[in-house]
Amino acid sequence: MVGNAVRAAGLAALLAFAPAVPAWADYEAGQRAWDAGKTEAAVSEWRAAAGAGDRRAMLALGRLHLKGLGVLQDYVEAHKWLNLAASRGEAAALEERDALSAKMTPAQVAAAQDLARNWRPGGSGAGEAPVPAPKEEAAEKKAPDPGPPPPRAIGEAQRLLATLGYKPGPADGAWGDRTEKAYRTFLADAGLPAAEALTPEALRALRAAAKRSGGSAESVTAPSRPAGRSTALHRAAAAGDIDGLEAALAGGADPNARDERGRTALMLAADKGYTLLLPPLLEAGADTDIRAADGATALFMAVVQGHGEAAGLLLDAGADIAVEGPKSQTAMDVAKLRKDDETVELLWKIQVDDKAFAKAKAGKSGKSYADYLATYPTGRHADDAAFARAEWVGTGPAYKAYMALYPEGKHRPAARAKSSGTGPDIEPKCEDLPGEWLEGNHAECWQEITRLPGCYHWTDHYHSDRSTRNWSGGCEGGIADGPGELFTQIGSGHSWSKGKGKFANGKRHGRWSFRAGDGTYEGSYKDGEMHGSWSYRWGGGKREEGPFVNGKRHGKWITRFPDDGRFEIEWRNGSREGQPGVYIDEDGDRHPGRWSGNCFRDGEGHAWIASDWDKCPND
Repeated sequence: MVGNAVRAAGLAALLAFAPAVPAWADYEAGQRAWDAGKTEAAVSEWRAAAGAGDRRAMLALGRLHLKGLGVLQDYVEAHKWLNLAASRGEAAALEERDALSAKMTPAQVAAAQDLARNWRPGGSGAGEAPVPAPKEEAAEKKAPDPGPPPPRAIGEAQRLLATLGYKPGPADGAWGDRTEKAYRTFLADAGLPAAEALTPEALRALRAAAKRSGGSAESVTAPSRPAGRSTALHRAAAAGDIDGLEAALAGGADPNARDERGRTALMLAADKGYTLLLPPLLEAGADTDIRAADGATALFMAVVQGHGEAAGLLLDAGADIAVEGPKSQTAMDVAKLRKDDETVELLWKIQVDDKAFAKAKAGKSGKSYADYLATYPTGRHADDAAFARAEWVGTGPAYKAYMALYPEGKHRPAARAKSSGTGPDIEPKCEDLPGEWLEGNHAECWQEITRLPGCYHWTDHYHSDRSTRNWSGGCEGGIADGPGELFTQIGSGHSWSKGKGKFANGKRHGRWSFRAGDGTYEGSYKDGEMHGSWSYRWGGGKREEGPFVNGKRHGKWITRFPDDGRFEIEWRNGSREGQPGVYIDEDGDRHPGRWSGNCFRDGEGHAWIASDWDKCPND
């Protein structure tokens, strides 16, 4: 039995797009039973209604079998009912049938089509044999042997095998060793029984593969076995060569290109557990749900090999856990067979997350998305839910709130376009501030980029109207965005800096490196503030390194001098006043003390400080 909560969510998802048609008593009775939590009665009523030709009931049964709600999950049975509903003018069933076909093997599709073709009104529907047509009632005999395949059929099979990437040799209508080898491989990939000779069933399966791809026997490239060739990207992925892989991607390699066996670089890396190779492939646009010749995805391969970390990365990237691989098994099925409890738990959490988001979408309200976000604030659908909530509210502040939560969200361009009118709604703008250095020399404001009028970026160190900023990267909706270089010039003197990194919504985000005068410094930003480890290096050999937290130094900082001495001190919320530290000289002797004013005192008034002084100014 299915719980009431699951029934409600399932019904909303299943029937959200059911069209308005004349009432059929059996169908309506089934809906009332479902609403009341009487699953078996609902399924029985819908079967009866489907047997009478009600396309809504057919659609409902197809969706039930697709999701396994109240009945066993069965893709063949689901395809049959969706096909029958589509043939009676149900547009939603047509779309869902085609989407389901992409998840099925050619043999499964062929079986479902045969079931739909042989179905006749008057039957009770799912789980029972179809009512035979009058002409078929006397035909209980075994079908006659079709005899050896004619050369015309062999030639057609050879063309199909060739376009599907199996390399059967020339399409000459002769059954040779190469053709037989290619044919056997196709049967294994398609989940069909092994056979030495071409059969009508296998030929139909080949044609089904061609039809599923939308092409003909002469031009099709089926998703189960696309023609391809191994490239430098594939070789690098198979060898775990991160440098070679990044070079291939930088050179324009297609991250979704397939090799001779229909595998992508993402599949090869996942199969070997090369976790360092997965992020650059995913960032380059690698599709997590492409299926290899046998139906396996990158996630399926990672789980089969027991590469839990790789599976986690793919799931974080949005891999669909419901896609079926060889023998109609999912990644969850494989993890259970391997008794991989950790992966099973991870997949189960994703499954629960997916169902919760599906329920939120079915609710179609700001509250339903807010409820999802409250329960799964870091769920893998959080970005989509937050934007959907902003869409439901439909105001500028709602879109701005989305962008604040997701500075690198995938819906950022749409949110920015809808959040304001002709220009960016930002304040304060630097040009509106007084034209002198402000107190502390760290005014925070939006500054216009000199060479990109109308484009702004956030700065936390504004140097009055004497400073100019030139940005080499992109500008989206009046806001600097993406990777590039920022050159800052202060006045007409020699004060300048050159930074390289990424802007997200106009604010520095991620790793940045700078060069200014004879020094360099680099570290991480988070939403425009220094956050994480930073290091500074000056031309004379002096170095300084330590952490920032939300724009302020916080934690242990170490300054190293050319004479091999070093100075270590704790920072707290941007201040070192009164904090403990130690100076370790070139001989390794330690001189503990505390910071006071401009001095590091050791108790006798002497200074061991990160500067050029030898003593405190007041000593």
